[in-house]
Amino acid sequence: MYRLMLVDDEPEIRDGLLEIINWAQEGFQIVGVAENGLEALQIAETVTPDLVVTDIRMPFLDGLEMARRMRKTLPTVQFIVLSGYDEFEYARQAVQIQIKDYILKPISSEEFIEVLRRVKAHLDEDFAQRGNVRALQAHFRASLPILRELLLTSLLTGGVSAAEALESARQYGLPLACERYAVALLSIGSAETGDEDLLRNPDLMRFAVINIVSEVLESEAECQVFHFNRLVAVLFLLEGEETQPFAGIPALLDAACQTVKRYLDCDLAAGVSNPCEQLGQLHHAAEQAQSALNQSALLGKNQVLAIADMEPDSANQLAAEEIALRALSNAIKLGDTAEAEKQVHLLMEEVRRSQATYRDFQVYLMEVLTTLVRTARDMGLDWPGQGEEAASPEAILRCKELEEADALLSALCRRLTENVQDSRTESGRRLAQRAAEYLQEHYMSSDISLEKVCRHLHISAAYFSTLFKREMKITLHQYLTELRMGKAMTLLTGSDLKTADIAAMVGMGEPSYFSYSFKKFFGISPSQARRNARENKA
Repeated sequence: MYRLMLVDDEPEIRDGLLEIINWAQEGFQIVGVAENGLEALQIAETVTPDLVVTDIRMPFLDGLEMARRMRKTLPTVQFIVLSGYDEFEYARQAVQIQIKDYILKPISSEEFIEVLRRVKAHLDEDFAQRGNVRALQAHFRASLPILRELLLTSLLTGGVSAAEALESARQYGLPLACERYAVALLSIGSAETGDEDLLRNPDLMRFAVINIVSEVLESEAECQVFHFNRLVAVLFLLEGEETQPFAGIPALLDAACQTVKRYLDCDLAAGVSNPCEQLGQLHHAAEQAQSALNQSALLGKNQVLAIADMEPDSANQLAAEEIALRALSNAIKLGDTAEAEKQVHLLMEEVRRSQATYRDFQVYLMEVLTTLVRTARDMGLDWPGQGEEAASPEAILRCKELEEADALLSALCRRLTENVQDSRTESGRRLAQRAAEYLQEHYMSSDISLEKVCRHLHISAAYFSTLFKREMKITLHQYLTELRMGKAMTLLTGSDLKTADIAAMVGMGEPSYFSYSFKKFFGISPSQARRNARENKA
């Protein structure tokens, strides 16, 4: 039976409704009667009605404002509004505050009962939804995996206290009480083969990895496996001797990594924290596992590393040697792609050999990048791939794995050496063009030579000779000869100048040598060339 309160400042209306309606038969119990809105609010706090039948116009506080205020403390209460005025504004406000029905006075019992039954049907439906314990329990059970994962994630981020976590774990059926804990974090590397759906969907791949890791670990250890910040997290619950079973965790994780590799062709790296005794320390354990994971990724694929194995004095000092950086810089300056990539591989191999920490690795990468940036600046090269994420220093410094850093640095060096090669090609083309222009302006000088051209261009003769031939496809001497012979032919066929004068005008002062060169070039003597030209004109 629903609880009903009646609010009206007119006694005859209140009494009439109380008398003419069989409230119990309709499923309602009168729990309060009020003469105005203020009184109704006070009574409602005590009787908590399910339905309020109220007039609109009342002293002190009208019915609509009363309904607004009552909804704040009783959000599920329903209202039927009575009014002697068919006013649009009242009806509009009633809709805004979700009044169930709006009845005009005078009220007939038939109309009121019809409205009352309609409202009761709604209350029945609403109550059934809220009170269906079985449905709620089923929904709760369905939500348990998500609730458990959220709780475990909060423990690793420090977002929940130990007491709250234990209470929630008890409600969720999640065993957390034990002597000690350890955290492992696993990152999923790229997979080049395998199921196409998994390759396209990282979340689906992570779900598949979790299933396999859970199957491998949970048969050998008490643990929880779950998603955590795009990683796979494992919370180990440890009992027994202080070093056991913690000592067996790396071997278990290694078995899990190998199983994932076998079934999904996907590489994993794992980092393991030190054991801790309290739930409140798990966020520190997660930080340790992350540090170990970062280091593990540098050691190669499918590596498992515990934070305890990362003692500072066990690692060799990692620092890029000046001679190695100079060799890389020289390879870039020479435009030697193969040598530059070789030097990158050697630098990255030094990281693997030294077993450096991830922080040292980032500093090391910064040294290498600084060398490349300085080399590009000194040579006046644009930084390759501006706007390309892969070429940015930020992308390289974010590398978690040695192979990824090697690949990005090698790609960067390839682009730098290509820029050097392009720059040299363009520079060589410009030099050859300048030489050609110089010859066109000075071909009439008999002392023109390769050395004189090179002095003009401020470049070595040996280098320029090769460069000119590469760009112009002929030697500089051949180019000068073609230029002089062309000018000579024009003068012979277009003027009456003597051969000796023409020889001097094209820079070949010795007439006999000019005639010899002319015949060798054109296959006829200068005099024959002139006769042929005159005959053609005639």
